Amino acid sequence: MLRLPYPISVFLSITLRNVGSKTPFLIVLLMLALFVVACGSTNSGTTAASTPKPPTPTPTPDVATYKGNGYTFDHPKGWIEQNSNGNVQVASLPDGSFNVTALPMSTSLQASDQFYEIYLSTYLKTLKSATKNYKETTVPATVQVGGETWHQKGFTGEMQNDGATEKINVLTVKHKDKEFTILYGDDQKVYDEQAFQVMLKSFKFTA
Repeated sequence: MLRLPYPISVFLSITLRNVGSKTPFLIVLLMLALFVVACGSTNSGTTAASTPKPPTPTPTPDVATYKGNGYTFDHPKGWIEQNSNGNVQVASLPDGSFNVTALPMSTSLQASDQFYEIYLSTYLKTLKSATKNYKETTVPATVQVGGETWHQKGFTGEMQNDGATEKINVLTVKHKDKEFTILYGDDQKVYDEQAFQVMLKSFKFTA
């Protein structure tokens, strides 16, 4: 289980059977359609206008807004908020976790691609030492969050002694004088991508 320090198929089967000994059902259906069209041609030419159905609205997720120091994001209601020395963890019951860490960073330090590669590799190396069956996953190298380009890496592995495989993503970006790191994940079997996307898409810098 993720405790860090700091799915529908529908099948439609239609069977067309022959009617009588020689006439396929499809031909009978076609003849019936032609008969209806012929009858309709003797009509006055007016047809009833069909009323289009309004689109089904997308349900709005029930969320709460977390206001951090210089940023905000929404998370599913019922998830627990914890804040400790700049490390924010929003966790579901019992396992899902979304962590935001903001650390002071020199404004003179250039946040280049090379810098982020070293930063993320070092970060993951620390987690790897406490993870069994560690395996990096293929994820986009960068992702847009809060109007900024974040660098990203991901991995799977057993982070506790319960045998559960966790799926984890780590994102980082320099914003003004702070280095922001987001780490989120859950048990791979119940990994809820939609819940995490709610938080990522709603993340905004306020300072």
